[in-house]
Amino acid sequence: LVSDIPENLETIGDAGLSFHASGGPAALRETLARLIEQPTLVHEYRQRAQLLARERYSWEHIVDAYEQLYLHLVNGGTSGPVVCSARKFPEEKEGMP
Repeated sequence: LVSDIPENLETIGDAGLSFHASGGPAALRETLARLIEQPTLVHEYRQRAQLLARERYSWEHIVDAYEQLYLHLVNGGTSGPVVCSARKFPEEKEGMP
């Protein structure tokens, strides 16, 4: 559950709920009451959030994102965004750490 500022909404995607920050404590209270009354909704968003965290915030994904950023910068970069995708590591060879 987050306030509806753009940074929060981008972070949670479809894996969470938001409340109108301009509504102050009353808006937060209404959203919390809704969640208390609907445990199945909480369960659904919990599953979405866990999946999002595993996919977007795993160390593998973070390392890949930094690697792509550094390669982008070393190669001169452009004004466009750096697009990051999940990378699969090759199988470890026998005797390798």
